[in-house]
Amino acid sequence: MQKAFPHSRIEQEGREALCRLLNEVPGISNIEVIQGNSNTFYDYAFQLHYLSGIKQKLYVEIKSRGERRFVEAFIQRIAGHAKPCECVLIAPYFSEQSCALLKERGYGFMDLSGNCHIAVESIYIHVSGQPNKYAHEKRNGKYFDRGSNAASKVLRTMLNDPVKVWQVKELTEESDTSLGTVSNIKRFLLDNAWAEEVKLSAARAAGFRLRNIEELIKAWAVEYRKRAGDIMEYYTLDSIPEFESSAARWREEHGGIVCLAGFSAAARYAPTVRYNRVEVYVDYQDLSEFLKDMELKAVSSGGNVLVRLATDDVEWMYSRQIRGASVTSPIQTILDLMTHSGRGEEAAEAIIQKEFSAHDPG
Repeated sequence: MQKAFPHSRIEQEGREALCRLLNEVPGISNIEVIQGNSNTFYDYAFQLHYLSGIKQKLYVEIKSRGERRFVEAFIQRIAGHAKPCECVLIAPYFSEQSCALLKERGYGFMDLSGNCHIAVESIYIHVSGQPNKYAHEKRNGKYFDRGSNAASKVLRTMLNDPVKVWQVKELTEESDTSLGTVSNIKRFLLDNAWAEEVKLSAARAAGFRLRNIEELIKAWAVEYRKRAGDIMEYYTLDSIPEFESSAARWREEHGGIVCLAGFSAAARYAPTVRYNRVEVYVDYQDLSEFLKDMELKAVSSGGNVLVRLATDDVEWMYSRQIRGASVTSPIQTILDLMTHSGRGEEAAEAIIQKEFSAHDPG
């Protein structure tokens, strides 16, 4: 978790760090710091005095949190009071999504580890890659980790019905997880602006639903790629359509768990790229019999059948029947495609646009 530093300490460190940074800019002779009050839109105004006699003001807000939800609130509060480039947000740390949003909208920012982006008039300062000195829980890794089955079930349940407004208890029951897990994920999604609270009728408590879904999925894919499971390669003499049909029949006859995945699944959701290898999930207990019956030959490389071992039931959660075959859910298909570079990302993007973007409130 992020260390609980008093806001007064964060304000002091932020103010001093920005002063040190600006004092290194050639041409600035003096910096006057003016504290704001309840009637101003800023916490501090930095009056920059240049050797040329020109004056420039930077309006600074200092916050204890830097997740996207707090950044969006900052932008909303300060909009219209000054040019975006004249406004700087300071926090102990910023998420990648927060940095991207601030840069996109033209606002300056600085964390307390020295990473910053300030571009106003003749000043351009950009520092990135400084290690975060403020210890905080790597929440993306925690909730997106392949081993975090409870969190994965909650996210998959929400993405299976991306427009639904959920309440914590209902989502707990639907995902078969605990109230604590769902509450934590709700807060995580809200903080990163991947969910929003929605007012329901007077008789029902407020619920929450997904937003910025494409961004959420791509952030998940980054973490998922780091922990992608092993893929075993095999060779079949069958053509791609023949093998996929045979795999579907094997599943029906044996009652085992076999799901077409990757490009094989993508071709059934949003066919955009041609593929020459079958990809399939097989339950570990069915693997030996499946390989034998399908007459698959193990190869070290160049195989035309990629077999992924299902590590838990999450890989085939919300799998679908499409054209007579069981295929992994849209989100599982996307995550697996993202482990392939190039065409995999292209195929994943097509599914995102078809299955999720049209339902995204933004």
